[in-house]
Amino acid sequence: MKIYYDLHIHSALSPCGGEDMTPNNIVNMALLKGLDLISLTDHNHILNLRPTEALAREKGLFFLPGIEIHTLEDVHVLCYFEELETIEDFFKTLEPLIPQQPHQGGKFGHQRILGRRDDHLGDFPLSLLLPLAIDLKHLGKLVAAHDGLFVPAHIHRQSYGILSQLGFLPEDLTCHALENPAGDTPQGIPILTSSDAHFLGNISERDHFIEVEERSLRGIFKALKEGTS
Repeated sequence: MKIYYDLHIHSALSPCGGEDMTPNNIVNMALLKGLDLISLTDHNHILNLRPTEALAREKGLFFLPGIEIHTLEDVHVLCYFEELETIEDFFKTLEPLIPQQPHQGGKFGHQRILGRRDDHLGDFPLSLLLPLAIDLKHLGKLVAAHDGLFVPAHIHRQSYGILSQLGFLPEDLTCHALENPAGDTPQGIPILTSSDAHFLGNISERDHFIEVEERSLRGIFKALKEGTS
């Protein structure tokens, strides 16, 4: 069975995300695009996951809890988990690693915390644009300890791509997939193609799919973990 997806979407919590990137707008746009599965992957935080997950489930859309981590190497990594409770437990270790740098919303974009009705609950006060105090090796171990998926984002992009930043993929790094290649990629690692949408119109069309044996979130997670996408 084919599951059409976009696994890299930012809400208005990400300072570079449009202010119309609210839980309801994201879920409804994904449905309009004909998608079966989405993931919300905000920069360095998970505050808008719960309302978006609740709305997706209510409307019959599969939702994979995720986050995009900015590491000390200036690399962006997408981390996915099967359960919302698991990513919340995972994030407890990361939250103290957020730099204590106040965010300048007027200059760099607001960091909106949103509710299920898209109500504005406040702004996250610390900058989510800076790297967390964790490197790739330790992030990989933390993801593995929580049975998650480790996926370097936009790997060839000049800014924050693992291959453009390091020039190679570390041998001791277990990657379940690589995202959005624009050139040569290491053999044997599955590829995911997602939008990195910061605005509603950028959410993927019904173009990319994962092959699954079971049409369920468990089946989707199993396919991604076993590299059968």
